[in-house]
Amino acid sequence: TVVAITHDRAFLERVTSVILEVDRDLRTVTRYGDGWDGYRTAKAAARRRWAQEHQEYLSDLARTAELVDAAGQRLAATGRDPKQGFGKHRRSHEAKLSGQVRAART
Repeated sequence: TVVAITHDRAFLERVTSVILEVDRDLRTVTRYGDGWDGYRTAKAAARRRWAQEHQEYLSDLARTAELVDAAGQRLAATGRDPKQGFGKHRRSHEAKLSGQVRAART
């Protein structure tokens, strides 16, 4: 067993069977088998997964913004200041609207 620290990809391609990646930020060590090709394949798959997850996050964020806007528009459509109340049904109406906004944000 030999431990070599290098950025020389040609050397890595010729010599290695296992690559260990040390991630300082995450404080992890990840083992990649099948040498340099295995490392590149695994990293490309990880990038694709990250891109997919990020796209799903952005879609969820846009949907949440739409729901919050819709709840705000419904509140504005009442034509009344929500602080003035709605008579005897004020608390239940406010709870319903705030619940809709809260649900849209989660």
